[in-house]
Amino acid sequence: MRASGWLAMAGMLVAACGGNHSGGGGGAPASHSLTIHVAGGGSVQSASPSFTCTADCEKSVAGGTVVLSASADNSGPFMGWQGDCSGTTTCTLDMSANRSVTATFAGQNQLPPGELRLSVDVTGAGVGRVTSTPKGIDCPGTCEMATVVGSPVTLTAQPAAGSMFSGWSGGCAGQGSCTISKSQAAATADFEPIGPPPPLPPQCAGLTPALPAPPVSATISTPAFCGYGLGDASGTIGLTAIGSPHGVTLHFIDEVTGQERAFTSNFDGMDGKFTQQPDGFTGVMKSPAADSWSVHYWNRDGVYVAASSDALNGGPVAYAAMPAGGVVVAGLRTVTGLPPTPQQFLDRFDMGATRQWAAALATLESVFGVGGDLNGAILVISNGGGGSIAAQWFDDRGMESASFTLIDSFQPGSNTWFETAPLIGGGVAVRRVDQQNDPEGRPYRTAQWLKTVAANTARAQDVPAWLAARPDTDLALARSGRAYAVLPMGTPNAPCGQRVEILAPDGTACGWFDASVGSGQCRTEDLRLGKGDTPIQLMPKGLSAPNVCSYRWWPHALR
Repeated sequence: MRASGWLAMAGMLVAACGGNHSGGGGGAPASHSLTIHVAGGGSVQSASPSFTCTADCEKSVAGGTVVLSASADNSGPFMGWQGDCSGTTTCTLDMSANRSVTATFAGQNQLPPGELRLSVDVTGAGVGRVTSTPKGIDCPGTCEMATVVGSPVTLTAQPAAGSMFSGWSGGCAGQGSCTISKSQAAATADFEPIGPPPPLPPQCAGLTPALPAPPVSATISTPAFCGYGLGDASGTIGLTAIGSPHGVTLHFIDEVTGQERAFTSNFDGMDGKFTQQPDGFTGVMKSPAADSWSVHYWNRDGVYVAASSDALNGGPVAYAAMPAGGVVVAGLRTVTGLPPTPQQFLDRFDMGATRQWAAALATLESVFGVGGDLNGAILVISNGGGGSIAAQWFDDRGMESASFTLIDSFQPGSNTWFETAPLIGGGVAVRRVDQQNDPEGRPYRTAQWLKTVAANTARAQDVPAWLAARPDTDLALARSGRAYAVLPMGTPNAPCGQRVEILAPDGTACGWFDASVGSGQCRTEDLRLGKGDTPIQLMPKGLSAPNVCSYRWWPHALR
């Protein structure tokens, strides 16, 4: 789902630096600069000389030793030192030269603009250590650090005696050192014992991916951008080309042979999105001449079958595919009358673009996201006013079942919306998505999982640790709905190695599917999972000819 009514950017950087210091008398040691950066909610104190920094501070210290301590506020614990100190205890500095340290505290949206948070997770049955250059990560122990966007951090994995390093996942790939420089980055280092692999946890029975068959490949032409791949449950792959003069074009490809069957040719200039369905694809399309949206259906052979009987007029909309088929569209439209009246509506369409029902929303505020769960319940996410985000549940018949505050206080970026993913057993996980452009002007997205919500209940919960530790990923149902597939999102200057993790319903890691495209750094793209449990990969730029989109997929590899 993508909402076209974007949240506005708002933010203010407040700096405060307290305390005092005194200069030395004649014959005193030369003074040196001590720079302290505070990332997150907390403060740094020194007893001698006496000072406190609640944000970035610079002190002139006349030699000797300075001992710094860190105190967290209510936003979260102290995560550790970076720079000329590391670890989570006090920081002792020899002031015979200029020194610089960073104190990092937990809490989302705490970092100033231009900075990123890097986190590392150590998994596996073996034992090992991950360190960083520059200093900051020494995990287990200190597994999170703050740094400046664009300043690369190199992670090195060191197995202990009796263990081996089996590889990276998340923001890293392969088995060597890894360099990361993107926002909200996370990497996982897996250490395993030397010898026979340990037995898998019982919840992973039947979920671990097998060695896949060679992938099927196809290419399409595009004047501008390549869209991610789609797959229906009948064996059709949908590949999207985006760009003037044809707007959004979908190519229908045979999943087994890679041969093109058809493409959409009667929607020149239209914007919108195609969604994968049990049989074929349903598109939510915007007219090039007006803020008017409509729903359309193509079957598995690329035959245009039907359109919604009336347009959704009046303003931006949010839309998403339902897990069991069909689409939901939420947003403003004009109700006919004297005078015409604006009203927010939620419309439920089946796979064939027939409206099943429409329900009025409880607010005229902008809708920022919508999504459904496995049982047909639908969550609408909207502006709650005063910096809050509101949510409203509807059941599968279009009846409102709950209305509540999803997030009390939220700081958006310049182009932010919300998306959901269905959870096994019902309910959804909610993530924020932020879009920006790479240096070449090509868009990419970052994402952070925020909440889980049980269906038709008026209470949101923080996401479990296993999901919070996987930012910049999509979550899809795999293994015929018995497991989760965690799929990497595309990003500039990322490792060319991509892979899909398979998790049990409780978040236990059950193995991974290797989708590496080479070594070194790439401008990677989103990797998606089709309805038939087929991983579909848009190949990185640089591995295709100009104005060509190249894809590959592994039919039913995660079924």
